Amino acid sequence: MKNFFEKFFNKAPSIEDSVSGYFQAIRSWLEKNASSIKKNLNDAASEADISRIESELKIVIPEKVREAYLIHNGEKTDSDGLFGLWRWLSLGEMKVEFHKLQDDSDSNVARIPLLLSPGGDILYVESGSSGEIVEWWHERPSRDVKHSDFQAYLKWFVAKLYEGGYVYLPGEMAGLVDKSEL
Repeated sequence: MKNFFEKFFNKAPSIEDSVSGYFQAIRSWLEKNASSIKKNLNDAASEADISRIESELKIVIPEKVREAYLIHNGEKTDSDGLFGLWRWLSLGEMKVEFHKLQDDSDSNVARIPLLLSPGGDILYVESGSSGEIVEWWHERPSRDVKHSDFQAYLKWFVAKLYEGGYVYLPGEMAGLVDKSEL
């Protein structure tokens, strides 16, 4: 996978290696290729919003995830999912899915849901952790680490986006589809 990133980022437009840099690249790509999807991103959450969720749920949101929510508070609920049909949860939806995810767990670790698939699968981070992105399949719950943190996930997504790995099917949905799933 490292060669894929090196190849991509050597020929890609200048993208700052940061959460905000990757969101800037995502918005730029959307503007050129799927401008109607851009409206599905919510406005930024505030530090107070994030602190309130942390307090209510007794969690600590990892720094890279916090940075992302300070840029956009997830996606609108009627979006089909910006991230390859995975919908980025707003803080309010995070709270709802958090309780469902904890109810299905025999672990003492608080799992913070970030992205939700149409089938009910979740990408989450663990409270107080370095922010590894973990995939949880509702039919076969397991701890499957996919990325080292949310910034690494965004870097992977942006590379795949700019390499043509996602398509927008206007009129059919309000999200991006992974070409490999067509």
